[in-house]
Amino acid sequence: MQMYHANVEVDDRTPITRDNSTEVDAWMEVLRQYHGSPGTSIRGFREAGLYVPAENLAQATTSATAIVSSLFGAEAIAIEIMTEKEFDTREGWMPMPEIVSVSEAAELLGVTRQAVQDRIRRGTLQAEKVGDTYVIPRGQLPAQLLDSNPEPADK
Repeated sequence: MQMYHANVEVDDRTPITRDNSTEVDAWMEVLRQYHGSPGTSIRGFREAGLYVPAENLAQATTSATAIVSSLFGAEAIAIEIMTEKEFDTREGWMPMPEIVSVSEAAELLGVTRQAVQDRIRRGTLQAEKVGDTYVIPRGQLPAQLLDSNPEPADK
């Protein structure tokens, strides 16, 4: 199962105003569980953006359409739907790499902290300085296991 992002428009052009703020609060309560929000489309229709879990695109489309149509009490007239990964990519959001400390890297590599710090200084282990300490992208570690000259942990 994966997450899909959907933007669903319904056939209702009733504006969202302060006069219907109680209704909007009720929508927000429902959409909160889908990490969604209501809005107005560029053509003036009510819409909602939300995330739904599904086995495939067809199931996600059916779920998102049913949720938003029921929420607004109007028939869906348009939907844009894609995997969460595709949505994030289109929005320019990059996944945050998993990072480890120097001590964690040393344990994973079976070497001392000093050996990890030496590799960082030599440039054979990619790391970023955050404050006064280094963090290492976990994805950099497997390549280091192939190092032809690893320092022993008991050094």
